[in-house]
Amino acid sequence: MLIAAAAKRWRVDLSACHAERGEVVHKASARRIKYGALVDDAAKMPTPENVALKRPEEFKLIGTPAKRLDAPSKVNGTAIYGIDAKPPG
Repeated sequence: MLIAAAAKRWRVDLSACHAERGEVVHKASARRIKYGALVDDAAKMPTPENVALKRPEEFKLIGTPAKRLDAPSKVNGTAIYGIDAKPPG
């Protein structure tokens, strides 16, 4: 729906656009637009009946290790948890 919203905005064919790293890209013109800028337009579109899912060999993030950015603060004791909160009074 985000790709369709971008294609409609740019008045280009849907097949000429693709999603990449949080943006919709029109390769022929090098135009790019972030998903957030398309959300309102996409929300007004009808939900598609049949959506083609990616094949596992097309996955870029699923199945790859994720960096645990919170680990150092948990290990050295500087992480703040809900139980550490001290509301006024």
